[in-house]
Amino acid sequence: MNSSRPRFFACFAERPAWTFFAVTEPEIGSDAGAIATELTHSEQGWRLNGTKKLIGGAMLASAGLVFARYQHSQRLVMVFPDEAEPALLREPLGTVGLAGAGLTRLTFKDYRVQEDDILGHERRELLQGLNSLSLVFERHRPMVAAMALGTTFGLLTALDTRPLPTMARRSVARLWRKYHAIYQQMLTVAEGYSNGQHQHALTSQLKRNATRLVEEAACHLPHWLSHDDWLEDRLLRKRYRDSFAFEYMEGTSNIHLLNSFRPPATQGTSL
Repeated sequence: MNSSRPRFFACFAERPAWTFFAVTEPEIGSDAGAIATELTHSEQGWRLNGTKKLIGGAMLASAGLVFARYQHSQRLVMVFPDEAEPALLREPLGTVGLAGAGLTRLTFKDYRVQEDDILGHERRELLQGLNSLSLVFERHRPMVAAMALGTTFGLLTALDTRPLPTMARRSVARLWRKYHAIYQQMLTVAEGYSNGQHQHALTSQLKRNATRLVEEAACHLPHWLSHDDWLEDRLLRKRYRDSFAFEYMEGTSNIHLLNSFRPPATQGTSL
């Protein structure tokens, strides 16, 4: 693992660079235990085969990590797209929201892997690496929640400036109350991280609540706004499109519903 680090970090030596972390697969999603992408070994060396989907930033990346199956376990494999043509095919995916995420499909066809590029191969360092990645994801989820809440704020503010029927106005007031409650939840989670606390369950609850709220607000817009509102307000249309994309960032609602009931880690227990 140590000998592979210089190669990975060389990508950042001269300028900022993109990377990616590829877990999600077609028909499987982000269930790491069911992935089909496979790392194999033969007399010809190590090879990687499979397809990853909904991978952010991969079109611009000069290095990335791929979660793959190896025999009866899993491995993290470093890949370098600029060196991989045509064994690695990168295809941009069309989206109607959050285009900046740069979602990509990756297809590996006998991609040649150096043994040093298999992180933690035959050693327990892999477990520590996966735990560290889990912590990274956990700490990114409040950011996704914050973006979803920001989009909700924009939608509700737009509704406040338009004439609405009485029932719709009451619904907007109810959505504002939900917004403020989830905003306070986000501040509580942020304070916990500032104090060094691990918050698996609270983070998942926050992310799920925020993404559900923005979708709820967005679903009302076609019924409450006029045709001219849609035509004249480009920013409103963008916020509407973005509202339905947060679901797929840092885990779907079903994943976070399961995580919401995880017991808190005891003090001093590693992730």
